[in-house]
Amino acid sequence: MVNTFNKSRKIYGARKIKAVLIRKDIILSRRKIRCIMIKNNLVSKYTKLKYRNHKTTANNAKISNVLNREFNDKKPNEVVVSDLTHV
Repeated sequence: MVNTFNKSRKIYGARKIKAVLIRKDIILSRRKIRCIMIKNNLVSKYTKLKYRNHKTTANNAKISNVLNREFNDKKPNEVVVSDLTHV
């Protein structure tokens, strides 16, 4: 198990080590693997995902206000008004 950790350039954690050991027909629980890692002072290196700012083009288009808040229609079903905040 320690060998597997070192072969992974000290990157693998308990889950990855468990997957590698299963491929070698060795069955250990993640808890047992974690205990062995703690006893041998093995700490996996990991990289944090960096936040990437994505520019969005949604809802940027200016929509003209046709009704100007005058909802009094003259014919039935001439104007249909809805709230799209929950869509």
